[in-house]
Amino acid sequence: MIRNVIFDMGNVLLDWDPKTRLSQMGFSEIHQKVLYEEIFRTIEWSMLDAGKIEVDEAVRKMCEQLTFHVRRGFYPVTEEEIPQLVEEVKYVMDHPKDLVRPEKETQFLPQALKDAGYHCYLLTNASVLFRDYQSEIPAFLAMEGIFVSAEHRMLKPDREIYEAMLSEFALKAEESVFIDDMPINVAGAIFCGMEGVVYKADVGRLLADLGRLGVTI
Repeated sequence: MIRNVIFDMGNVLLDWDPKTRLSQMGFSEIHQKVLYEEIFRTIEWSMLDAGKIEVDEAVRKMCEQLTFHVRRGFYPVTEEEIPQLVEEVKYVMDHPKDLVRPEKETQFLPQALKDAGYHCYLLTNASVLFRDYQSEIPAFLAMEGIFVSAEHRMLKPDREIYEAMLSEFALKAEESVFIDDMPINVAGAIFCGMEGVVYKADVGRLLADLGRLGVTI
């Protein structure tokens, strides 16, 4: 019997769309493209999620690499724009709350499951910046436990993160279902003995999938 519902964060409970968020911050169109590549598609961003680099060090390296790439002609911007781009990188990294929005279609779900007697948890690949915007996502209030990858220096879909999360909150794998938008992460949970559901931006389908596992609200 399923007693525990474990959620991923990005594109499940959180609207993770950095390109749109950069646009809303008011940067020029070309600067948005540069910032997206030089922040979110860097090894430093992945290292932040893995807890293998401090935020200040990651920002420093991002700015160094941005400067190098501009000077090498990676983007249609001039060297004179480097100081502004560097400040924009720092601004984005200093304002993590501006990067996130609740996923409207699923915000009700953790509380509804809790009201129905299930226990809800969050398991996310995220940096320590998560704690700066945690309060911005109402669904997180229904969580009995939150497991952030950077704080434990491990990442999905490695087996160790699922086992550590289950141990942290004294959960039984066979009583738990994990919901993630990435099939590989769901596969990791199934490998550890949990049930798994891939969320495909369709709440009706998600509820049907949960219902087939006996999880109803």
